[in-house]
Amino acid sequence: MSQRLAILGCGNMGRAILGGILRAGLVPADQVRITSLNTADAHAMAAELGVQVASSNAEAVQQADIVLLAVKPQQYADLAAEIRPQLQPQALLISIAAGMSMARLEAMYGSQAKLFHVMPNTPALIGQGMTAVAPNATVTADELALVQSLFAACGEVVQIGEKDFSAFMAVASCSPAFIDILIESMADAGVAAGLLRADAQRIAAQAVAGSARMVLETGQHPGVLKDQVCSPGGTTIAGVNALDAHGFRHAVKQAIAACIARDRELQG
Repeated sequence: MSQRLAILGCGNMGRAILGGILRAGLVPADQVRITSLNTADAHAMAAELGVQVASSNAEAVQQADIVLLAVKPQQYADLAAEIRPQLQPQALLISIAAGMSMARLEAMYGSQAKLFHVMPNTPALIGQGMTAVAPNATVTADELALVQSLFAACGEVVQIGEKDFSAFMAVASCSPAFIDILIESMADAGVAAGLLRADAQRIAAQAVAGSARMVLETGQHPGVLKDQVCSPGGTTIAGVNALDAHGFRHAVKQAIAACIARDRELQG
């Protein structure tokens, strides 16, 4: 691939995406320009990965075929005003900001711009991400496939409709925090029962990771897999009953609903 890539606001998520792209050999390091509010971090990243640091966002995008917009949502309007005059006519613009709808992107860059609304989640930092991609009407099938390949280097990718982004964000991007609470709570219970903290945390995290892989690799409904563990009158069904008695399922559904509501509120 001979594409030239610019990553604007290259923080943790930008670095994770860049790392996946470079490991997969999708873009040569010498064809990548980055910017960051933290100049020292940007230069350290450049020295480590072999990419270039641009002096400004405008400079970074001048020759770029692909532009990843990784700045904070509140910086988007100023960024658009800075880079729009310098963009290549056919540049692919990829937004990964929460709450930044396609309508807002098109208002900033024009409906003829080639825009992608993309939402990765934090496991992309270790190559285990789940990313949603939605293109606007000007994007071709080949361009969509190209952008999907960039994020596939950091995990799984799904194409969804713009209307489904709030639900995706809640289920994929917010849920790692919920899973972390689950793992922490399981480990705390293990410590209370006598396990060492490090052992309890490792055991709980691997149990969650393994259970997730079983759902993905077997294709079976999670309820079926749950039933396979629940022997009649056994320990697991006693625990499931306790979860149900304390509203576990309802709490999870309410948490997802709260995330969706807040995302829609932020979008106005």
